[in-house]
Amino acid sequence: MRAVDPPEDWLCKVYDGHVLVDLIHRPNEHPVTEGTLCRAESLRIGSVQAPVVTATDLITDKLLVLGPHRCDLTETLPVARALREQIDWAEVRVRTRDSPYAEAFLLLLDRLAVADGATQRRMP
Repeated sequence: MRAVDPPEDWLCKVYDGHVLVDLIHRPNEHPVTEGTLCRAESLRIGSVQAPVVTATDLITDKLLVLGPHRCDLTETLPVARALREQIDWAEVRVRTRDSPYAEAFLLLLDRLAVADGATQRRMP
């Protein structure tokens, strides 16, 4: 494998032959904690067992990436629809409460009835 230095400090890019692989070791400005790993489910991926983040952690991370330079909801909406029954929407709402972009996405989910009771209008 040949390493490539990307500008992001949470990402490492390597080439495995001609295939570029992104190795993400820290999501969205927060560390992977013992709690994150405890919540992860061990699943078989190919020939190995690996911890896989929960649907709640995944959608939370996807929402916290949204911002003024990246707010295309078309990538996140299909994920939310596919995983809606596995996501703890109340927990997502708590973890993303400081993000107006996440709030807008959760409102969209509410209006589309993707997740029953996914959001409640936030009170100031």
